[in-house]
Amino acid sequence: MTPRPPRRRSAPSRRDLLRTVGLLGAGSLAGCTDLLGGDDDAPWDWLYAPSEFGDWTQYLVRYAEPSPAFDHEGTLTESSVERFREHLFVGSQNDLGLDPADVDWFLGAGDALLHVPAFAATGGPLDAPALRSKVEALRSPSFQRADEYRGFDLYEGGSEVAGVGEGRLLWATAANSLAPLEVAIDASDGRVARLQERKDSAATLVDHLFPATYAFLKVRDDDGWPAEGFAQTIEGERTAITNVLVYESTDDVPDAMTDAEFFTDDTNQRVEDVAHRVEDRVVVTEGWIPTAEVELGLWPFRFAD
Repeated sequence: MTPRPPRRRSAPSRRDLLRTVGLLGAGSLAGCTDLLGGDDDAPWDWLYAPSEFGDWTQYLVRYAEPSPAFDHEGTLTESSVERFREHLFVGSQNDLGLDPADVDWFLGAGDALLHVPAFAATGGPLDAPALRSKVEALRSPSFQRADEYRGFDLYEGGSEVAGVGEGRLLWATAANSLAPLEVAIDASDGRVARLQERKDSAATLVDHLFPATYAFLKVRDDDGWPAEGFAQTIEGERTAITNVLVYESTDDVPDAMTDAEFFTDDTNQRVEDVAHRVEDRVVVTEGWIPTAEVELGLWPFRFAD
């Protein structure tokens, strides 16, 4: 019998990204935590609501779990592996010499119109002193320790800022203050609102898309457009694909969205065993792509718009 895409587990209640778009994220040192919880914070804990910095329209979120990708590096296409590597580091973070294969997870986000400060982060199997030494050794730009905030050393380097804590490395580009770092740290333990607490569509996307090897979410604060996201989950020789649209209400779901062919007649990858369903205001399309053919980070189905 042909296997079907597995039922997705929900992320815990605690909670291609564009290069020109700001990122918000938190990376984990190998072995410190995972998406489904544990003693430490979970990745989604760091995702603060963009309203902390004012008005916004589209918030783009990217999640990556490197180990499944690098475990299958011999099976994946070379372009898929390279794209995955490129998505893990931003700005001067590329000059730290961190090995992406050692990162437990990466979470990044930013407003498409740059209303929200740009922010990105990742981590490696390094303790805080080692991370601090790497940041302080950067020369273009040069980073200087500017402050300490709740266990994190905060650095300024031109238009970039960095935060170093035990098992965590936070990073921001196109930032004019340390505020993005401080707000992310506060969000990690619930001192400020997180995205999924302000936008239930974000929580719905997380519930339907995870766990995942790679995921991309677009959450909107403008009326008339759905939140949308996709996930790719490597499972041996096949990779599960999930595409989700979340509308404001059942009445907002267009008739075309009830037809799986709307999503599958113009795909950029060969998707097998497609299953399509509408759950109230949520449209879900699932399928499989051979891992040898999957392009991590490329949306295989249509965008909603």
